[in-house]
Amino acid sequence: MTARGQANLVGFAVAILVVVTVTVAGVALANDALVDADRTPARTHAAERLAAHLVHGEAAHTRERNVLRAAAADNLTAADLNSAVPPVRGRPIRVAVGGNVVLERGDPTRGEYARIERRVRVERDVPRSANVDLTEDRRLVLSDHAGQVAIRIETDRVPRVTTVRAGDRVVLHDPTGLDGRYTFRPPATQPLPVSFEVESGLRGRGTATATVSWTATNASVESLEVTVGD
Repeated sequence: MTARGQANLVGFAVAILVVVTVTVAGVALANDALVDADRTPARTHAAERLAAHLVHGEAAHTRERNVLRAAAADNLTAADLNSAVPPVRGRPIRVAVGGNVVLERGDPTRGEYARIERRVRVERDVPRSANVDLTEDRRLVLSDHAGQVAIRIETDRVPRVTTVRAGDRVVLHDPTGLDGRYTFRPPATQPLPVSFEVESGLRGRGTATATVSWTATNASVESLEVTVGD
């Protein structure tokens, strides 16, 4: 082999060494990046999963997506979240709604932690009731309602309340006369008129009253803050 050929062979060997070295270094850098990626996002991933669950439209504590039912959210437990969001198991967590902590396990801010904040609608149930003197008025309008409606009808049995309508739907009917307490699930129409059919000639012949009870909603936009630690 000539001197020139030997020089080319040595150069080729050096070139291979350089390429392999660069490749190995690149793999080492990539592994370091993966290690960092696996180490840092674990709590972030858990926080993201937890935040997503808390605003999920099919969750037991929501009315729809991004709409929390305040009473149900206040009663969340760590066991509930462990079951629904496995990545938070064994981790310190804190859930706050409108600045008020509704659930806390451990101290998630003692070490490294991830925090996610969202804006959500929070609905609070407010009980309402109204008395209707059926000798004076036979119609009541519910401007807002959620869930069932209860009606207590009281008569001296001289007049007869035969039918109750919610919107265009008949929800109660008894031709012999309604008397006592009844519940029904009304149509979703809002505002919702509730009307009573009373036998003719009621005025001046007797008394009949109806007490209508329902649940209205008080809603506000508030912050949902989720904190998950290591």
